[in-house]
Amino acid sequence: MLRERAAELNLPVTSDVVDMTDPEQIPLDNELDLATLVFVLSGIHPDKHVTAVKNLAKMLKPGGTVLFKDYAAYDHAMLRFKPGNKIQDRFYKRADLTRAFYFMREEVIDIFDEAGFRVVNCYYHHTYTENFKMEVHVERAFIQGVFVKK
Repeated sequence: MLRERAAELNLPVTSDVVDMTDPEQIPLDNELDLATLVFVLSGIHPDKHVTAVKNLAKMLKPGGTVLFKDYAAYDHAMLRFKPGNKIQDRFYKRADLTRAFYFMREEVIDIFDEAGFRVVNCYYHHTYTENFKMEVHVERAFIQGVFVKK
């Protein structure tokens, strides 16, 4: 979709899909201006969060920007998990076998700091989801941030 929209607007855009935890798959060196991490880190094992962001930093130019959004701890989705789905603290296995980690704001800041980024902003975003057909009304919690490579 990104490539299609960029073509419509006649914008030069490059995109790649890589395993951020594998340094061998990092395709570029200091060439990207912008990267988005939208619900990406939550699917990666917490032990590899810093590695993934360090690998991302290798792809960004100095001053390159990362736009981040992911699940926050105690989001409604986290609270719905049954005990058998818990892998470790705030890390769960979904029914489709994908994984979800739920972040605290401070640890997101620490991950990006350790990987060589400066925090522009990082905050909790609380919202409310309503499904009128199923009569479900829940509070959602996310973390959003903007980080710049030092």
